[in-house]
Amino acid sequence: MRNRSISLEERLKQAVSTEKVEETKVITKIDNICISEDENENKYLIEKTIEVLNIQSKASLELGKIFNEVSEKVKDESYCKWLEINGFNRTTAFRHRRRHSLYEEVSHKDGKEIIALCGYRDIDKIFQSEDRENYINILNAGNINLKEFRNLLNGNLLENKLNKQNSIVNINFENYSNFFTNFSEKVNSLDDEKKILLEKYLKKIEELWK
Repeated sequence: MRNRSISLEERLKQAVSTEKVEETKVITKIDNICISEDENENKYLIEKTIEVLNIQSKASLELGKIFNEVSEKVKDESYCKWLEINGFNRTTAFRHRRRHSLYEEVSHKDGKEIIALCGYRDIDKIFQSEDRENYINILNAGNINLKEFRNLLNGNLLENKLNKQNSIVNINFENYSNFFTNFSEKVNSLDDEKKILLEKYLKKIEELWK
């Protein structure tokens, strides 16, 4: 049992080492921090926050991996005693295991980052929900941020989000081709107010091509 304890300590040291965190960052971006009037201070605090979050998330994921490995290898009674020897209770270990399992289940980089940033309550909601598979699909699509995902977990927005992801937009552009026939003449025939409005919408159309 002592050998297992040493192994656990060594793996955690590797998981939270600065060098390893830099090589394999789990979290790369967070919301802006604006607690200082000095922008350089805010940028510095963001960098340090990302470092802290990476250390925490890497440790949690590594612990979850270890706990899953041990729970699958030994009897339940031995597993619980082993947790006690290493200073963990079963509930805490279970939360780490769930995070690691979800992290492995999600394939998209941004989705993995959301799992790493989620609180334990968020992780529990995903596991306990009948829509777990849909949540995973949304994370794998990679077009949602942490705040939006938490809104999904805490509200009734999942169906709308899935509908938007799965919907196919069909537009018959032939219906609009006539708009560009003799375009200059049509523009010249507009009054100043309509020209200004037209320019506004044309700029929006231009942004779509970028």
